[in-house]
Order: sequence, then C-alpha cells, then structure tokens
Amino acid sequence: MFAIALVLLFSQMGGRADTADPLTYGGGFLVTGDYVVGSVDLDDNVNPPDASGLATGILHITGIPADADIVSASLVWESITFTADPSQAQAKFRGTTLDLSDGVAVKKFHEDLTANVATCWTSGQPVTMWRFRADVLRLLPVRMDKDNRPTTKRVVNDDDLTAQGLPLHTVSLPTRAGNQLPESAGAALVIVYRDPTKPLRKIVYYDGIHIQDSLTDTMTRRCEVSTSRRRSNRLA
Repeated sequence: MFAIALVLLFSQMGGRADTADPLTYGGGFLVTGDYVVGSVDLDDNVNPPDASGLATGILHITGIPADADIVSASLVWESITFTADPSQAQAKFRGTTLDLSDGVAVKKFHEDLTANVATCWTSGQPVTMWRFRADVLRLLPVRMDKDNRPTTKRVVNDDDLTAQGLPLHTVSLPTRAGNQLPESAGAALVIVYRDPTKPLRKIVYYDGIHIQDSLTDTMTRRCEVSTSRRRSNRLA
C-alpha cells in the first residue's frame, strides 16, 4: 500500500518541524484569510480512462467568500509509473495539460516501490511513485464585471462557476483498469484566500512521500505551534 499526506497548519506564530519526520517544509502564507480543499477519488467505474488513458474527475469547491482574493491554488496528486518510463505521469487541470517539468510551478518527489508495496503490480518491472504539487492559480477563471471586462477576482466556487456558465474544476490523471500502470488514486485542489474579516493565520505546507509498508504502519507529522487551531488533510 502507499500513502501521501498534505498537512496545513494554522497558527498566529511560526512552528518548528521535527526534521526526523518524512515530510519536509514546502512553504507557506501569512494571511488574513483561510483555505478550502476539494478532492476526488478516481474510480474505474465512475471515472473510466478515455482514449488517451486519462481519467477525469470533478474537484468541488465551496465556501469561499464572494469578494475574497485568491492567494494560491495548488493541485496535489500522486501517480505510479514504470520506473523506466516516468513520462507516463501526466495531468490536466480544467482541460489544460500541466508541464510537469516546470521546476518553478511544479514541486515533485518520487520514490521507488519495492518489497511488499511493489507486489500489487505483477509485471516484474520496477515501479516508482510520483508526488506532485502544481501551481494552478493562473488556470482559475477570471471574474468579469458588468461590462464584461476582466477584474482581479477569480471564479472558484461551484455555484459561481455554474452561474457564469463555466465548467467546474476538473482534473485528469493517467489510470488503467485493474492492477495496471500508470495508476493515479485521485487529487486535491487546495485554495488559499485572503479575506479581511478573517483573523491573521500562518498556513504551512509540508511536502513529500511516505510509503506505507503495511496496514499497521503509521506516519506522524510533528510540529510545535502556538495556537489551538490545527487542521490536516490526508490523501491516500
């Protein structure tokens, strides 16, 4: 089995990470605002792959205030490919192909799968898990004013997209039926926004891969924070 975690910590002061933990500091924001997450689990029956081998799912987003400023939009996902063919890892957001070689817009990690976690695939070829976090802010639709001129706001919530005749947020990832490669479990869209009615918060990303060798294996992310508000989201 495999697991990957994205942890966001909220605090009014900074925290210090335990360097022995499997996830590393990936950046953050100090903002009067909050965040929302929309995620999808890709299923062979609900999200069958198309002719190009990509399965598409909807990332539902709700709860962002109407006049909030979108500070960040990150698409997070993992894919497993044959080690010899990393080009099998590909992705689209809102129908646009993402350049996974862009070292500025895309943060990626990889780890070869061995021993117990590799036995799910019976081809005998070495396999690798890839983890990506892509900046997709530029791909969010721009809100238009009453004269149909672009504004500085983005259209993010499902209801707002539908009201303006825009498609919902979609992600397309490589999948195959059964224990075939490439394979992608799903994805999450993390939106950080600024809203002056919210308190000042520090939102911190921790990136990386943790391979779960068995159902009893655990992973812990330890941080010292100075506030009681803490949230975490785990993709598995």
